[in-house]
Amino acid sequence: MLHFHRMRLTVPSGSVSGLAKNPCGWSFLHAFLSSASLPLAIPDMAGPGFGAPRTFRTTRPRPCREGGDGKGGGSISPRSGRRTPLATRPIAASMQSTGGDPVSPSDLVWAGTGPFARGVSGPTGVCLLLGFPLPLPLSGVDRETTPTWRTRAKSRTHWTMPREIITLQVGQCGNQIGAEFWKQLCAEHGISKDGILETYASDARDRKDVFFYQADDDHYIPRALLIDLEPRVINSIQNSDVKGLFNHENVFLSDHGGGAGNNWANGYAQAEHVHEDLMDMIDREADGSDSLEGFVLCHSIAGGTGSGLGSYLLEALNDRYGKKLVQTYSVFPNQQETSDVVVQPYNSLLTLKRLALNADAVVVLDNTALNRIAVERLRIPNPTFAQTNSLVSTVMAASTTTLRYPGYMNNDLVGLVAGLIPTPRCHFLMTGYTPLSVERQAAATVRKTTVLDVMRRLLQSKNIMVSAHTRNKETSNSKYISILNIIQGDVDPTQVHNSLQRIRERRLANFIEWGPASIQVALSRKSPYIQSSNRVSGLMLANHTSIRHLFSKCARQYDKLMRRQAFIDSYQQHPMFADDLQEFHDSREVVESVVEEYKACESPDYLQWQSNAAYT
Repeated sequence: MLHFHRMRLTVPSGSVSGLAKNPCGWSFLHAFLSSASLPLAIPDMAGPGFGAPRTFRTTRPRPCREGGDGKGGGSISPRSGRRTPLATRPIAASMQSTGGDPVSPSDLVWAGTGPFARGVSGPTGVCLLLGFPLPLPLSGVDRETTPTWRTRAKSRTHWTMPREIITLQVGQCGNQIGAEFWKQLCAEHGISKDGILETYASDARDRKDVFFYQADDDHYIPRALLIDLEPRVINSIQNSDVKGLFNHENVFLSDHGGGAGNNWANGYAQAEHVHEDLMDMIDREADGSDSLEGFVLCHSIAGGTGSGLGSYLLEALNDRYGKKLVQTYSVFPNQQETSDVVVQPYNSLLTLKRLALNADAVVVLDNTALNRIAVERLRIPNPTFAQTNSLVSTVMAASTTTLRYPGYMNNDLVGLVAGLIPTPRCHFLMTGYTPLSVERQAAATVRKTTVLDVMRRLLQSKNIMVSAHTRNKETSNSKYISILNIIQGDVDPTQVHNSLQRIRERRLANFIEWGPASIQVALSRKSPYIQSSNRVSGLMLANHTSIRHLFSKCARQYDKLMRRQAFIDSYQQHPMFADDLQEFHDSREVVESVVEEYKACESPDYLQWQSNAAYT
């Protein structure tokens, strides 16, 4: 059996600076620290030389947020002043100086599944999160299933300050899935469709302020902007049963109402003309936030408004709010059906460049996979847009559960996605959810659910909402970079540990060789106001190298059109493409570089590849 010992470890200053450059050194240090609960003495990290050693003990931590501006929106390098990429920002770590109360086993809160909680090194210093092993025999415990634990702050309510998130719904697709998302959130928080809090929800222990704010009459208003260049979808929302929910000042419609004509260049050019109007709306919402964390963009990459205007907004947000996190829910077109948008490959490629360069995290939702899930899993012969949008809203609501029902981890957006993204370019995430149902089929899909059953199904390709994740020869070498499972329902941590042990024994997940092979698990409460027929449900957010095949297919379709210069005249009418087609070529290079990086992640020599790429 493992026991907790009162010992102290001192890491010399030179060793820390060496460890910061040597990932293998970090692995060794973390693996050593996770073999016993050790107080830790690490150097002061205020300056480039790290200073003299400074002693810490593993005591109950203070709530920690990364540095940046006064609203906690990012971290800034003290040397360059530039924005630190998400993958290198210090996350979820806090230790008190010697003299605090020592940790007892009863103060430990389960927080993941690796041999150690990840350390992140960046320009602002080095960050460690110590892992404590379960009191189990050493035999039978390995790096893939050993849970890590986090100390609990008994005397603090660490979710007192909400981290607000502003949602931008752009284009027809973005506004349709956004409307379903807000209906789901209102139901989960006991808010009526007019924004009035129901009497039965008055004493809820949730955090509505992340996505809502209260007006002077105390009714709730979503922190949402509804943006489109043609009025049909937004008018339908304003005439629906949620017409009293949204702030009408946050609705933007083009004066001419003609839309973007499914042309990326047209949507981008119109966005340039209304730049001040759009940014005034965003600034007003941002100024009304106490601690703005970031933005969420809902859009499609194939049309004109969601792709063109959405791309412009990504660049504008990165320019004006460079220290805020930007996450997108991006709907990719159906690759198996002939689209009525003939320039879809052009629009997709131009948008992918902005998603790669200007977003911190992209949740990929593939229409091909959504339709397949509706047909094969839900037995719906001809799924409608409303039914597929319902699947998307389910994923969006589940992925924000830990933000709205805070626990001891993943209670802000940075903490949620930072552990999933190892390098700035590899920030495209795929999702899976189980058990799935739509309203009319809920009674027919009830089955017995257990933690093991849910976690096993989340790893099955038929439940993944990206078509590239298939079991064929092309993707046989694909590997998981990271996995986060959000499990909702009546769950005991022991069940999670046993389930992870079974998953390891059956080798259901193939991980990269250069990083920790661990499944992060967050346990979250379900809304008490929605009756669910299933006892346990789960969402998987995964960073998987097979996503590159989806990008490669988009690039191949673009190449077919560009070889013939097909339909290029409609783009050359706009200033960006009037002189030459360099923007197309630059976008193609960016997409290819993302594909190559994901391919390199499958190799055990990825860290060396990354070092070589940094010098070229």
